[in-house]
Amino acid sequence: MNSLGLCQQLLPCSVPRRSSGACACPVRDSSVANLYSSWSASLWSCQQHKGVKQHKRHKRAQGCAAGLPFREAQHESLITQDLDDDDEPDASSSDIARPEQAGLPDRIGFLGAGKMGEALIRGFLASGVSVPSNISASVRNAERQRALSMLGIQIFGSATDGGAAEIAANSDIIILGVKPHQMDAVLSSLAPHVTTNHLIISIAAGIRISSIENALPDATHVVRVMPNTPCLIREAASAYVLGNHATPLDASRTFALMRSVGVAVTVEERMMDAVTGLSGSGPAYVFLMVEALADGAVASGLPRDKALFLAAQTVAGASRMVLEGGGNGGIAHPALLKDHVTSPAGTTIAGLAELEACGVRSAFMRAVKAASRRSEELT
Repeated sequence: MNSLGLCQQLLPCSVPRRSSGACACPVRDSSVANLYSSWSASLWSCQQHKGVKQHKRHKRAQGCAAGLPFREAQHESLITQDLDDDDEPDASSSDIARPEQAGLPDRIGFLGAGKMGEALIRGFLASGVSVPSNISASVRNAERQRALSMLGIQIFGSATDGGAAEIAANSDIIILGVKPHQMDAVLSSLAPHVTTNHLIISIAAGIRISSIENALPDATHVVRVMPNTPCLIREAASAYVLGNHATPLDASRTFALMRSVGVAVTVEERMMDAVTGLSGSGPAYVFLMVEALADGAVASGLPRDKALFLAAQTVAGASRMVLEGGGNGGIAHPALLKDHVTSPAGTTIAGLAELEACGVRSAFMRAVKAASRRSEELT
């Protein structure tokens, strides 16, 4: 398997594939349970880089940009325009995800499984990256226990009442999905049972890696991830940061898990609050926008069901055009695509003028910044 073929396979299933070079995705295949021992170093072609510039050129040559796989080598993103910048400092192993040697862990345990945790569980099961018998969850609320048990996974009680010990004994990866204010108590319960064989992945908003590492034994492998709820339909936009003791193998495991439910990029931890404000909270902004667009159409005479359907598909289609460069490959700047829709003295410019007058652009910017600040406050 060549690296371009793997990049093609890792795309979300909703993305149309070209007939040439297309192949079935092992991450999404139902036979993935047999994949763990054989996946190995073919996941990422640029892992054997010598110097950051050679590494970056290799990624570009294979059609991989900034940690994001694209369907074809020519599908370069605007993100990659700085990859050949001579002034850019060398990147460390924590800056570049280089999944290396082994496959995915067999067992995944959740300490806390609220809406995001459940979305991840459902996404992992839907994508075939895991099976119910290999997933367990420690949940305090009886109603949540009943709901999750319907998925066929193993359920343990509260983390602080023995659930943490059970999860540690039955998991290779432990995903911390509790609310930020519960984290200290959960980590205290988990700490006596963690070994260097565990990978700890935190999806708790605002909790820094240093806080988790300080509460757990020395040399614990920790990764911080910010997913979002579209992981439920395998369209998540996730970002992750490697802890001080995380290895390339940990990077490969994290990347593979999150890539199975959408896209995943690696960032510096100082950027995670902005990620939380954008992709973490962003789906709610988009839902509000879809609802408002549909309301406007209803006010103009369109039936509600058709208005909602057309509004949602309009947002989905427009987003796909940005991601696919308006049909030309890569990521297109939305302003350019907007201009292509906007005719002189036409309907679109009339609508855009109203949006600008109402401060919609500023409102979205303020929403992301407010959510980012809230993430900082949760630290």
